[in-house]
Amino acid sequence: MLKSIRTRLTLAFVSLAIVPLLVVGVVLSVKNYAALQQQALQEQQSHAQRISTTVEAFVRELERELVLLSKIYGFSRAGGEEQKWILDELLSYENRFEELILIEVDGTELIHRHRTRIIPEDSLTSRLNDPAFSGPTSTGRSYFGPVHFDPANGEPLMTIAVPVESPMTGMIEGVLVGEARLKKVWELLASLPVPSGETVFIVDSAGEVVGHPNPSVVLRGTHFTLPDNHLGITTGLGGEEVVLAAERIELNEQFLYVVAQRPVSEVLALARSIVGITLLLVLLALVAAVILSILAIGNIISPLRSLAAVAREIRQGDLSRRVELDRDDEVGELALAFNAMTDRLQVSMEGMAKEIEEREREIEVRKRAEEALRENRAMLQQILDTLPQSIFWKDLESVYQGCNLVCASDLGLHDPELIKGKTDFDLLWLREEAEAYRADDREVISGKKAKRHIIEPLQQTDGTRLWVDTTKVPLLDGQGNVYGILGVYEDITERKKNEEEREKLERQVRQSQKMEAIGTLAGGIAHDFNNILSIILGYNELAMLDIDPAKRLQNLEEVRKGAERARDLVRQILAFSRKTDQERQPLQISLIIKETLKMLRSSIPTTIEIRQNIASNSRVMADSTQIHQVIMNLCTNAYQVMRETGGTLAVSLTEIDIGEGEYGYADLHPGRYLRLEVSDTGCGIDPAIRDKIFEPYFTTKPQGEGTGMGLAVVHGIVKSHKGYLSVYSEPGKGTSFHVYLPVTETEPASEPETPVSEVLIGNGERILFVDDEEQITRIAQSMLKNNGYQVTACSSGVQALEEFRRHPDQFDLVITDMTMPHMTGIDLARQILAVNPALPVILCTGQSELVNREIALDMGCCAYLNKPILKQTLLRAVQKALVGK
Repeated sequence: MLKSIRTRLTLAFVSLAIVPLLVVGVVLSVKNYAALQQQALQEQQSHAQRISTTVEAFVRELERELVLLSKIYGFSRAGGEEQKWILDELLSYENRFEELILIEVDGTELIHRHRTRIIPEDSLTSRLNDPAFSGPTSTGRSYFGPVHFDPANGEPLMTIAVPVESPMTGMIEGVLVGEARLKKVWELLASLPVPSGETVFIVDSAGEVVGHPNPSVVLRGTHFTLPDNHLGITTGLGGEEVVLAAERIELNEQFLYVVAQRPVSEVLALARSIVGITLLLVLLALVAAVILSILAIGNIISPLRSLAAVAREIRQGDLSRRVELDRDDEVGELALAFNAMTDRLQVSMEGMAKEIEEREREIEVRKRAEEALRENRAMLQQILDTLPQSIFWKDLESVYQGCNLVCASDLGLHDPELIKGKTDFDLLWLREEAEAYRADDREVISGKKAKRHIIEPLQQTDGTRLWVDTTKVPLLDGQGNVYGILGVYEDITERKKNEEEREKLERQVRQSQKMEAIGTLAGGIAHDFNNILSIILGYNELAMLDIDPAKRLQNLEEVRKGAERARDLVRQILAFSRKTDQERQPLQISLIIKETLKMLRSSIPTTIEIRQNIASNSRVMADSTQIHQVIMNLCTNAYQVMRETGGTLAVSLTEIDIGEGEYGYADLHPGRYLRLEVSDTGCGIDPAIRDKIFEPYFTTKPQGEGTGMGLAVVHGIVKSHKGYLSVYSEPGKGTSFHVYLPVTETEPASEPETPVSEVLIGNGERILFVDDEEQITRIAQSMLKNNGYQVTACSSGVQALEEFRRHPDQFDLVITDMTMPHMTGIDLARQILAVNPALPVILCTGQSELVNREIALDMGCCAYLNKPILKQTLLRAVQKALVGK
């Protein structure tokens, strides 16, 4: 341990000494390095600029010599010999040009003079396509060609061409071309005073080195790619890392680059020296820190050694030993604290035996308590197992922590302990049921309140599905926090069956009430039908007798109207006598009242006056069949009590607003309601029996005239629509029934608009039409053939199936009646669709208890039509089915 303290202290001293120096050294080194690097870049750029200026001045001076010669007055007018003499003089002056050429305006060489050899007159050629000629003549400016090398001696040359202009007109009369010798540029580069290690060379726009202090670099065709950044540290000409600067010389369209480079190792040598000096200083500081730390640590460690020796003796059991140090520093304070600690340790050790004895006694008491807890838990489990209800409990994650024996048996577990750790998704139930159970758990946990009477299904191990009534309550700790859920459920399958049976009986009762009302109206219905038939037969006879086509058409139109009235009457009867309840939807009951009163009018004696006051067209969310039944039952009861004496049947519909706690409407929520009032002027109701009139099977009518269920059914329908039914009666004056139904703002689903005129002509499609009614078959066949379809007619489902099996690919569409002997339309459709599921089938029916629109569409039919079917309706359905196919 002493070694580790010594080491840590030594490291601490060394770190305190070396870290500041190291930080300062690194910062200075980085700054100096960056400054020297920037200085080197600026120097290289300055060298490159200076040399590029010199090279450009040299080339421009050659250009000026040519320009001055071309502008000498009389040069263009001088004779050929005189011009040759002038060009030879320019060639011999400092040997700056290798050759000079004077080209005429048509591109033909006029004079060609060379520095070292004679050019014969017959070797003069055309320079019409030479850029040295076309450049100056087209732009009026000097032309600079790319650097090239003399094949004889490898000397670099550059073509410089200037236009020769007439001194009088300024027109271009020719071009003066000179091959400038750039060897002097080599000599210039070699003679430049540059820092040690620096190299300056020239690169053309193609990347070829055209100038270098060492001519061999140029002569061997060295290529150098300039970096995108012309100033920086990059790879140099020889492949080493260099500080490089490049300056561009612009000679009209021709570019040259003067590049100055210097190895990084030479440029940054000073920076490396500074880094070395810094490291040396850090090393010296480290040595000094080590020496000082050894001296300081020795002074600290010595008393600690004495303290450690006493501690070892105490560890071996000698609690009487104490540290003897007379120091007034922290080590002396540590020795005093150590001695005080030893004193307390000695006291603690003496009292520890007593403490151990007390702990042993506490452990014994705890064991007895745990044993009692286990016994109580076992007794509680026995109590839970004897209860007939199923009980379970979960944690906050909906993981089961236990259950009683009944619950375990329901779940197919022979031991309640097996449910621990499972979730609803691990048990027998369907996933959607498990998700519903989990959702109930979350609601109980988040709300911190019980959820009672959850009616839900439960899957048993044998596949039996029960209905259970579940209650879930949150388990709370002493602070009111939820730590789990307790659930209790009870099998209510039998009760559920009884409720379903009761609902079935109630539906049967309602249906019997409908049939009773239909029986009451039978006479009136027969009266209406006879009137309609009289109209149809009468106008049919007139149509047969009339010779005038216009009158005959008018009589047939009246026949059609009579048939439509008969159709509407049949639909009213069917709607009222429908056995199944309809989906509730926004309903304008004023229309149903008017329709019902119209039907009743022909059945009620003329001694009874019907008065109606329909003052509201608001809607209620209701079942049209049940509302029809309410109105019919109340009106039927009203006229039956006035059958012998006559009187007035008054029906009114008004809209009222019911406020909060308004007297007389205790069972209704505040809001807008429709109030339907049905009143009679009959004998009234005896006050003694007024409270019994809504009880099932209670009736005051003679035996055989009523079932006693009419008002009970009305009361049940009104309550199911969240409404209210009340009665007011005075014996001898009459009775009024008031029905209150809540108004809805929901708009009914809009029906698609039917075009007034449509072109519904077929294109030879083949249709199989099936109906056991021969006249209907002939009518449909004629309608379809007259509109462009091919029709095969069959009078039974069996015949149609045989025809289809003989030619399964012959038909594009099947139209079949529903009610037929031997084979119904739905059976025929199933067998046809089994063979060809893509074949569209339209099902037609006058009335059927076996099928409706939803059933027909679910089994694969594309349309469902109610008879009688008008021509446009039939053709529209056919076209829609064929387009869908």
